[in-house]
Amino acid sequence: MNKTLFVAIYLSICQNILFGQTTAYLLKYIPFNQSSQIITQKNSDLPLAPASTLKLFISWMSFNRGYSTSDCLREVLMKSDNKKADSLYNAIGGDSVLISFFKNDQLLDVNDKNFVVFDGSGLDKNNRITCDLQVSLLEKIYFDKQYHTFKSLMAQPGKPGTLEKRLLNHQERVYAKTGTLKETIALTGFYELKNGVAIFSINSNNFKSSWEEERKRIDGILEKLIDQIPQENPLKN
Repeated sequence: MNKTLFVAIYLSICQNILFGQTTAYLLKYIPFNQSSQIITQKNSDLPLAPASTLKLFISWMSFNRGYSTSDCLREVLMKSDNKKADSLYNAIGGDSVLISFFKNDQLLDVNDKNFVVFDGSGLDKNNRITCDLQVSLLEKIYFDKQYHTFKSLMAQPGKPGTLEKRLLNHQERVYAKTGTLKETIALTGFYELKNGVAIFSINSNNFKSSWEEERKRIDGILEKLIDQIPQENPLKN
C-alpha cells in the first residue's frame, strides 16, 4: 500500500476511534512592525481533514507561479468551486509537485504527517493538514508583497461568496477560506485589526450536529479567539 495512503487511513481510523469530535485551532497575532506571537492554540499539530481550506494551498501555488487568472482563483477561494480547484491541482502536477513547492520554495515545514493531499478541492476525506501548517502558509502570504491582492480573492462577510451570511459584525476585517465536508467544518484566514493582523485556523472533525449549528459554533470560536488579543477589541473600535 502507498505510504501516504496508509498514513491517511491510519490517522482517520485513530481519530474516529480515539477522539470522536475533535476541534483544533491556532491564532497568531502579528502587530505592525513587531514579531508574531501565538495567542492561543488547541490540537493545532493534529492532522485533520481540512475540507475546502485545502484550496488555499492549491491557490497560493497557482497564484505565486502564475498558473491561473485572478478570476479563476476568486471562484476557487471566494465561492469554493471544486471543479476549478481540482483542475488547478492536476495542472500544477499533483501532490508531489505541491509538496515540493511548499517545502523547497516556500520553506514550510511540510512532511507526510501534516500535509497529506489527494485532490485540490478538499472533498477527499483522506486529506490531512494541521492548523499549524495552515497558519504558517498564511503568515508567509501576509509577508509577501502580493498579500493585498491575494486576500481580495478570499471570502468576506457580507459579500458574495461562502461568508456572505456569516460573521456580519466583522465586515471589512475577515478574509478567509471556508471548509465544509461530511462531519467537517473549517475556517482559515486573516482578521485585520487596528494594530496588526490575526491569522487563524479553526477545524472541527467528526461532529454530529448540523452544518449550520457547527458553522455558528466555529464563528463563535473565532470571536472568542480575537477577544484574547491584548489591547484589541474589534467590536469597540
